[in-house]
Amino acid sequence: GDTQTNSVHLQDFPSLNITQNKELSDQMNAAQDIVRMGLAARGKKNIRVRQPLSNLILWISLDQYYLDIIAEELNMKSVHSDPSLNTHVTKICKPDGKVIGQLFWWATKDIFALAKSGQFVEGSDGTVVVGEWLLPAWSYEISYIKTDESEDIEVDNGIVMKIDWIITPELEREWYARDLIRSIQDARKEINYDIADRIQLEITWSYAEELINHHGATIQEETLSTIIYGWADYDITKDLTLGDHTITLCLKK
Repeated sequence: GDTQTNSVHLQDFPSLNITQNKELSDQMNAAQDIVRMGLAARGKKNIRVRQPLSNLILWISLDQYYLDIIAEELNMKSVHSDPSLNTHVTKICKPDGKVIGQLFWWATKDIFALAKSGQFVEGSDGTVVVGEWLLPAWSYEISYIKTDESEDIEVDNGIVMKIDWIITPELEREWYARDLIRSIQDARKEINYDIADRIQLEITWSYAEELINHHGATIQEETLSTIIYGWADYDITKDLTLGDHTITLCLKK
């Protein structure tokens, strides 16, 4: 049968040739890491995924295909790369204690101290020279840490990214509109309207006029409704909360 995965986008691709496939697989792994980090960062900031955000900047370059997936999964208006983000991080070498202990037991402490303070040179063959010791490729990993801990960037698993957390009035309105559409669709189902039924809709909310000015056409189009005011008998009335707001939706066929 079908195997289920968390996201329809981040599934594997048919292999082309080894080099091309490796590059695709690296990009896909990076995209998965970025989505995971972005969701975790939203969680820490307590900003739900349904709230659109304006911008995500990545240090690494990815094909547009993956940037689009990341934008959709993290609900970002724009995802792009900016190599200057690397000026905000420090590259560190993390030796594997077990391997180093076996290879250079007499110098383990020195190797760790030097590697941690950035005194290492990477070789083109995957080795690293720390002080006078040559560390084989499997005995360490290179990673990054924030140069300034207070800075609002995300660093994990070799990926560096920065999210613009400012929620503009436009972004907030977009969230309200999307959530309202969802709630109206739920109410339509609850009252057993046919999918093609055109309905009349009243939104009681101090902010309704401003929202309708900006998103009224989309709300009406997606819910097959005409927004009206001041009727008395409705088929269904629903109260909902959006952020700090309490809203009443009234639907009539």
